[in-house]
Amino acid sequence: MMALKKHVFFGISLAAAVLVIAVLYIPLILKVLLMASAAAAGILGVSYFKVFRFSVPVRTAIYAATAVMIILPFAYGGAWVMGLASICGDSRCDISECQTGCAADCSGLTCADGICQTAVGEDCQNSNDCSCQGGYACQPSRNGTDSTGCFMVSCGDGYCDTPETQNDCCSDCGCPSGYNCQNNQCALESLSIAVAGFQISGEYSATTLYTNPELHYPIMESGGIDHPLMTVTVKNNGQTKASNVQIGVKVGSYTDWSYEDAGNIQPSASEILQFNPVFTYDVMGISEDETVQVDIKVTYDDIEGVSHTSYFSKTMKIISREWINWEYPGFITGWITPNDPMVRSATTASTGGLAPAYVDDDIYATADRVWSYFNGTYPGTPYSGIQYVSDPRGIEFVQFPAQTLRNQAGDCEDLAVLYASALESVGIQTYILLMPGHAFMAFCSSTACDSVYPVETTMMEGYSLEQAITQGNLQWDQITAIVDTTSPYISPPSQM
Repeated sequence: MMALKKHVFFGISLAAAVLVIAVLYIPLILKVLLMASAAAAGILGVSYFKVFRFSVPVRTAIYAATAVMIILPFAYGGAWVMGLASICGDSRCDISECQTGCAADCSGLTCADGICQTAVGEDCQNSNDCSCQGGYACQPSRNGTDSTGCFMVSCGDGYCDTPETQNDCCSDCGCPSGYNCQNNQCALESLSIAVAGFQISGEYSATTLYTNPELHYPIMESGGIDHPLMTVTVKNNGQTKASNVQIGVKVGSYTDWSYEDAGNIQPSASEILQFNPVFTYDVMGISEDETVQVDIKVTYDDIEGVSHTSYFSKTMKIISREWINWEYPGFITGWITPNDPMVRSATTASTGGLAPAYVDDDIYATADRVWSYFNGTYPGTPYSGIQYVSDPRGIEFVQFPAQTLRNQAGDCEDLAVLYASALESVGIQTYILLMPGHAFMAFCSSTACDSVYPVETTMMEGYSLEQAITQGNLQWDQITAIVDTTSPYISPPSQM
């Protein structure tokens, strides 16, 4: 009896396993046949089991297994028939199989039958049957979608939906780096290069600006000092980098444009540039102080490579051509004019018959003749003696040699400049000697310039060269600056 019971339980378990496999994997017709067979077997099995009069627990187990064998296939089959259950491989394409991609049952056509079955879970995301109309985007996961999972597209709702783009709805889709969202369009972030500072390094006369474009002067035995005329500070007040920044300056009608490159300037950063624009000879026409406009041009590229240009204007004061800033005494070389026609005429008339000045034996003789020509003792000279007169109180200016010759008078620096220009015109090397409140000059005693003759040029009227040299030697220890007049500066080309 016990062996029989074991066989019965084994048979029931095997039948249940076969039934489950049939439900899951066998096509529909066979499913129906198997379900019918299982039902018949169950009925017969129950009747048969009653013959053997099993105990109550055994009979109960048999009845339960038989019920499962009968009820489960019919329940699952019913769900399958209604489309609530899906079995990949049953030759029927269910909605879930469109989602999971059961290629054995479904194709693109069967998943797009034109009927949107929302009741069984079909929506715009898992079925081509539930497409969204114009103005809607498929977003089933969002609040506010309709039954098919479609969400109304609205610029400003915080979602970047097709067909929204950065160009027409940047409030939702944002903007690339370097751009701001303005009126729902991406606009280049502000970029502005401005002149944040402008400074002139000092006060300069028209003569200094013209004759010394680098504002350089040698003092004593130093290598010299250079001063930029103006300093321009530019700042990037924008939010993006400015590339290829170039600054140009132009001083009234007296210079052309001068340019300096500032490279790239990051937001909030500044660059400082120095300028020494080259002045044309027109500036020498300034005989009275003049305030002129300084034009500043700033060019730069934005992050798209588009070039921009901005203009600014400042002012600077140009002092009369006769004025000298004694803070920079070396600038006096700008008044040395060896090529001036009046100077050349005087030295030609006074040195005729002498060997060139580069012959050492004739250097002193040449200097003496030129001196006598200016102090009125040389035969045929038109001058009765160049007089020393001081500048008016509170005014400090330097005459050009031609002015001194026309006036036949000048102060200490005027006479020093005149005599230095005359000796330079015949090849004798000279220096301007400066001491507190006074200027005189010296000339080399030989071409090697191993020694010099200091000359007190205020003694040009009524004194010999020898007497002037004696006085110059007495002042030698008081010298504070020696200016080489042969420095390669520009000399005014005509009489002033």
